[in-house]
Amino acid sequence: MRSWTDELVRLDALAADEGRARDLARTVAAGTERLDAIAREAEAVETELAGLPERLARARADVDDARNAAATLDAASAAREAAADRVSASEQWRARSAERAGVAEDVHRAEARHLDARAHRLDLTERRITGMAAELAAALVPGEPCGVCGAREHPEPAQPTGDPVTDAQERAAVDAEKARAEEADAVRMRLAELDRALDVLAARGGDGDPSELADLLATADAALADLRTRAGRLDELLARVAELDVADTRLTARLAELTAERATLTERIGSAETERERIAETLTRAAGDDGTVAARRTRVDALAVAGANLLEVRDDAVRAGERAVDATARAARLAAEAGFADLEAAGAAVRSADRRDEIVAILDGARADEAAARAVLAEDAVREAAEIEVDVAAAEAVAAAASRDAELAVAAASDADRRVADLERYAAKLAAALTRLEPIRAEHDELAALADVVAGRGSNSRRMSLRSYVLAARLEEVAVAASSRLRRMSNGRYEFVHSDDAGPRGKRGGLGLDIRDDFTGVVRSAKTLSGGESFVASLSLALGLADVVAAESGGVVLDTLFIDEGFGTLDADTLDQVMAVLDELRDGGRVVGIVSHVDEMRQRIPNRLHVVHGRAGSTLEMIAG
Repeated sequence: MRSWTDELVRLDALAADEGRARDLARTVAAGTERLDAIAREAEAVETELAGLPERLARARADVDDARNAAATLDAASAAREAAADRVSASEQWRARSAERAGVAEDVHRAEARHLDARAHRLDLTERRITGMAAELAAALVPGEPCGVCGAREHPEPAQPTGDPVTDAQERAAVDAEKARAEEADAVRMRLAELDRALDVLAARGGDGDPSELADLLATADAALADLRTRAGRLDELLARVAELDVADTRLTARLAELTAERATLTERIGSAETERERIAETLTRAAGDDGTVAARRTRVDALAVAGANLLEVRDDAVRAGERAVDATARAARLAAEAGFADLEAAGAAVRSADRRDEIVAILDGARADEAAARAVLAEDAVREAAEIEVDVAAAEAVAAAASRDAELAVAAASDADRRVADLERYAAKLAAALTRLEPIRAEHDELAALADVVAGRGSNSRRMSLRSYVLAARLEEVAVAASSRLRRMSNGRYEFVHSDDAGPRGKRGGLGLDIRDDFTGVVRSAKTLSGGESFVASLSLALGLADVVAAESGGVVLDTLFIDEGFGTLDADTLDQVMAVLDELRDGGRVVGIVSHVDEMRQRIPNRLHVVHGRAGSTLEMIAG
C-alpha cells in the first residue's frame, strides 16, 4: 500500500507536462489543418490563374466579335432595308396586279362598247346608203332639174324603205363611236401605265415569291438584331477584360501571401512537434505498460483503493459465513415441517404469485363454459333437433348449385356492366366525332353545291358552266360583230342571237347561237337555214370573230382570209352582196383568197391561180385580170 501511495505522488507531479503535451498536440493539429486549408486555397488560386489566360483570350475574342458586329451594322441595316423594300414592292406589285386585272376587264368592256358603237354606226351608214335615193328624191321639186341627172321631170321618185336615217343620226353615231374609241384608248393607257409600274416593281424584286421575300426579311431582321445584340455588349465585354486583368493581379498577390504563410506555419509546427515529442518521451517512460500517465495513475489509484477494500471485504466475508450457517439450519427445519424430503424438493415446488392467480382464473372459466353448454343441451328445441335426420349430401349439392348460379350471375352482371361502359364510351366518341364532322360536312355540302353550280349542275337552271359563262360574254361580242355582216349579206333579213338556254337531255347551255329572221320576227335555230344561208352565216361569223380578235388584240388585224367553197349554193343576188362585202375587205387592205369551182367566180375575180391537172401532176397557172 505504501509503494502505491508514493507512485501516486510522483505521477501527480507529471500532470502539468501531460497538459502541456495536449496543448502542443492541439497546436500541431490546428497548424496542420491550416496548412491543408492553405494548400486547398493555393490549389484553387493556381487553378483559377491557370484558366485566366484562356478566359482572357475568349473575352478578347468576344470584344473583337462585338467590334466586328458594330462595324457591319450599317451593311446589315442596308441589307434589311433592301429586303424591306422588296417586301414593300411585292405588296405594291400584288395590289397593282389586282388593279391591272380589273383594268384589263375594263379594257375588254370598253372595246366591246366601241365595237357596239362601230356596229351601230356601220348599220346606220348602211341603212342611210340604202335610203340615199329616197333622201335625194325627197329634195326633188317639180319642174326643177334633178341634182343627179339634171332631168326636170321626175316620173318615179324613189320611196324610203323602213325608218330613214338622217345625216344628224349618222354624225351622232360617228361621234358616239369616237367617244367609245377614246374611252377604250384611255383605259388602254391606264393598262399600259400599270404595266410600266409593274415592270418597275418587278425590277425592285416585287414579282418574287411573297413567302420567300418574307423569309428573306425575317432573316435580315434576325441578322440585324443579332449584330445589334453583339455590338451592344462591347462595353460590358471591355469591362470584363479589365476585370480579368485585375483578377490576375489579385490572384498572383494572394498566391504569394499563401506561400509565405505556409512557410511560417511549417516552421512553427516543427518547433511544437519537437517539444511535444520530448514531453511525450518523458510521459511514456513514466506511464510504462499503461500507455499514459493518467491511465497509470488511474490503475495505481485503483490498486490502492482495491487493497483497502479487500481488507474490508475480508472482514465482511467472515461475518457473512457465520450468518449463512445459521440460515441453512433454520431452512432445513422448516422444509421438514412442510413435508419435503430436503431443501432441494422444497425449492422445486415454489410458484410465483402471478402464476398462481393465472391458474385460478383458468379453472373458473372452464367451470363457467361447462355450465353454459349444459344449459343449451337442456333446451327443448335442441333435444328435438337431435332426433331429426338431415340429408347433408343433398343440401351440399343444392348449396353448390346455388353458388355456381350466383357466380355465373355475377360474371354476367360484370360483363353487362363492362359492355354498358364500352357502349357509353363509344357513344361519347361517336357524338364527339359527329360534332367535329358537322362543320366539315356543312362546308363540303356548300362547296359541293358551288361546284355543281360552276359545272352547270345542281341549282344552275341554265345548265351553264362557269367556263361557258365566261366564253358566252365573248360569244355575245362575236354575235354583235357578225350580225352587222350577216344583215348586210342577207339584205337585212338575218342576225345572230346569243342563246344561253340549256339543251335537251341535260346538255349544257351558254354557247348557243340562233338566227333572228326580221321578215317573220321569229328566232329559230341556225340548223333551219338553207345551204347558201348557212354559208353566209358561217362567213359572217368568221368575219365577226376576226373583228373582235382585232379589237381585243390592240388593233392587230387579220390581214389574210381564205374561203374554201360554198359559193355554189348562193343565188345571184346573195352572191353579189357577199362579193361586195369581200371587196370592202380588200379595199381595207386585206388579202382575200377564195377556193371555188364555180365558173361565175372566174368572171368576178380578176386575179386567179388556176390548178391544171396533167399526167405528170398538177401545175399552177397565174391569171392576172
